[in-house]
Amino acid sequence: MRDLLSELMDGVRARAVSVEVRDVDGGGAVFDWAAPLALLASASGDVVVGVGDSRTRLAAGDVMLLNGGAGTGASIGRVVLTADAPTQVLAGALTADGGVSSRLLRALPARAVLVGHDCPYPFTPVIADELKRSGQGSGTILDRITDLVFATTVRAWFELHPDQAPVWHRGSGDPVVDRALALIHGAPQRHWNGEALARESGVSRSALARRFRSAVGQGPMGYLVGVRIDLAEELLRGTDLTLNAIAARVGFSDGFALSAAFKRARGRAPSAIRA
Repeated sequence: MRDLLSELMDGVRARAVSVEVRDVDGGGAVFDWAAPLALLASASGDVVVGVGDSRTRLAAGDVMLLNGGAGTGASIGRVVLTADAPTQVLAGALTADGGVSSRLLRALPARAVLVGHDCPYPFTPVIADELKRSGQGSGTILDRITDLVFATTVRAWFELHPDQAPVWHRGSGDPVVDRALALIHGAPQRHWNGEALARESGVSRSALARRFRSAVGQGPMGYLVGVRIDLAEELLRGTDLTLNAIAARVGFSDGFALSAAFKRARGRAPSAIRA
C-alpha cells in the first residue's frame, strides 16, 4: 500500500492564531471551536474535557484529538475544561480543507486519546516555549509544530487501535484486495472497470468483487467512485480548474458525469462546494 495517510493528512493544517496555552483553575475554561479538528494536551496536572454529555480525563502528557466530523459545516462546538488544581492545557484548532481530508475525518473517532507514554514526541514544552517567545516567525513555527503533533497523533492512534483503523491504512488482510486498493489509490483517474481491475489484481472479476466486498464492505467500483469524489472535492475547493478539467483528472468522462455522481454522493452540486 502506498503512503495514503500522508496524502490524506496533507489537507489538514494548523493555524497559529488558534494555538494557545490556557491556565485552567477552579473556574475552568471554555472553547467554542468552529473548526472540525482540535488538539488538547495537559502540560501539568489532570484536566477533565467536556464535550456535550461526554467527559474525558487527561493526565499530564496525554493528548486528545477532537473530531467534529466530515460533513459540510461540521465543527467541534463547545468544549469545557475543568481541573481540581491549577493546570496548563495546550489547545490548538486545525482546519481541514474538504476533499481528500474528509476521508481521514470519517476514519477518526469523535475523541481519540493518547496517554503520555504512547505520544511519539514530548512536544508540549516546545510549543509552550515558542508561545512565550512570540518572536519573528513564531506563527509559522507554531503551525509546523502543531501539524507535526497532529500527524504523529493520528498515526499513533491507528497503530495502537488497528481494529478501528480504516482499511486503506491497516490493509485488508487479503493480498488481492490490498493490490486492488493500491491500484485504485495509485491511479484513480484510470478508466477502470471491474474486469481491468480484477485482471491487474490477479483474479477473476467475480472473485475480486466477492473478496473486496467481504474485506471493505462495498464493491471495488463503488469504492473507486468514493475516492474520485473525494479528489474532486479537493480540487473544487483548492483550484480554479473547470469541472471538465477536474473530471478528467479524477477519472470521470466529463463534467456532467462528475456532477451527477457528486450530487448523489454529497447531496450538493459541485458549484455549491466551489461557492
